[in-house]
Amino acid sequence: MSCLFKIPRRPPHSSTLGVATTRNRMTDFLTPLEPLLKVVLPALFALLGVLVGARLATSSQERLAALDREHRLRLAALEKRLEKHQEAYSLWWGLMAALHTARVNEKVLECQAWWASNCIWLSPAVADRFAETYQAANNHGDLVSAWRADRNDRTAAAVKDNFAFIRGLGQQIQAAVRLPEVAPSKVPIGASPFGDA
Repeated sequence: MSCLFKIPRRPPHSSTLGVATTRNRMTDFLTPLEPLLKVVLPALFALLGVLVGARLATSSQERLAALDREHRLRLAALEKRLEKHQEAYSLWWGLMAALHTARVNEKVLECQAWWASNCIWLSPAVADRFAETYQAANNHGDLVSAWRADRNDRTAAAVKDNFAFIRGLGQQIQAAVRLPEVAPSKVPIGASPFGDA
């Protein structure tokens, strides 16, 4: 049966026409590339993953290298500071030995010269106390002479205080570089480490 007249088809909506046409063109373009894209896209994503991973690894290694350099510098500085505190202790010991002798001024000058060259390595409290101590040692002979001249309690107390101040530097140096024990013992001295046997 044939129709006497044709029913016209409604034209598609104008916005649908553009999408359909674009979709057809895209499909027409991608169809021959489809096998290639199935291989290339995963490879591109894998390459992108490798690049991102490499960048993360590189930045992580750079950060670890920087931390390692900083740690090595701190250790080097720590060793140097420990060495300088030991030298300060040795100088203080010599100053104490010479305190009531004619060599005290020589030891004071030795301490003063050493302090000028090394005070930056000492902890701030020890550096200040070291300078004050060799100055107190320089004045100690005058205080003792004053006490011998008048023998009163005030000058006697000044001599004792000055001597205690000079002597106190040794403990302050030791406290500044207090190191942990190499092998701390939990066994009391004189007790058997194996228990009651």
